[in-house]
Amino acid sequence: MYKKFQLLLIALLALVLVCTSAMAEPRYPEKQGSVTDAAAVLSASTVSDLNKAAAKLEKAVDADLYIVTVDFLDGHTVKTYGEGLQEKWDLGDKDVLLLLAVGEDQFGLYGGRDFDRKVAPSTQQKLLSAHLQAPFMAQDYDGALRAFIPALITECAKAWKEDIDIGGLLGAPEASLTPFNAEAWLQRRVEQRTETRTVHHVTDEDEDTGISLGKVILTIFLLTVIFGKKDRRRHGRPGCGCGCNNNSSCNYGCS
Repeated sequence: MYKKFQLLLIALLALVLVCTSAMAEPRYPEKQGSVTDAAAVLSASTVSDLNKAAAKLEKAVDADLYIVTVDFLDGHTVKTYGEGLQEKWDLGDKDVLLLLAVGEDQFGLYGGRDFDRKVAPSTQQKLLSAHLQAPFMAQDYDGALRAFIPALITECAKAWKEDIDIGGLLGAPEASLTPFNAEAWLQRRVEQRTETRTVHHVTDEDEDTGISLGKVILTIFLLTVIFGKKDRRRHGRPGCGCGCNNNSSCNYGCS
């Protein structure tokens, strides 16, 4: 009976590990074309220009450019989140993904194998540092992309030895664009952080399967109490290693 209890306990602990691993899965946004503004921080004008610029790049060198903004990384590093999103979206060897995590002030550029051969990762980092970092950290996300994407496409044109004309796109932001509202953006971050904490209590896996980490731990505790009591009854009075009682003798000595 005790061996069966041990096996059951091991199985439940394994289930705990599976549930914990499942809850660590980040929430990736659904792909919405070349630009997926899941954090809702880009103007319509910028999104339109980015889509047109990405189409010109794809037509010239057969490489797809994807730009995604998210609020948070769900506890992951920007690298693991970006690489996971590459796999989730099934991006090709020539494709490149620009990830902006605005709620955590982090960003990254992730190219496929063929893209990285043409535009070296060291060059990618230099472009990010020179053109994207400053406006991004100043929370000017339109400005960051309007500065970085033309520089990236220019580098692609050199690498593939193709002429890629994006003249008229991604120029200076229109004067009619709504100015950045720092107070509204901060309020959005607070709401997102609250939502993220709530999600940790009820995960997608909980809703789909009805199994939560708390339920599993409670089950393990109850089984330990129940089987522990049965085991003590089977072995006699607690404190006696040989299983004797007050009316019998024990070679090892019972007190």
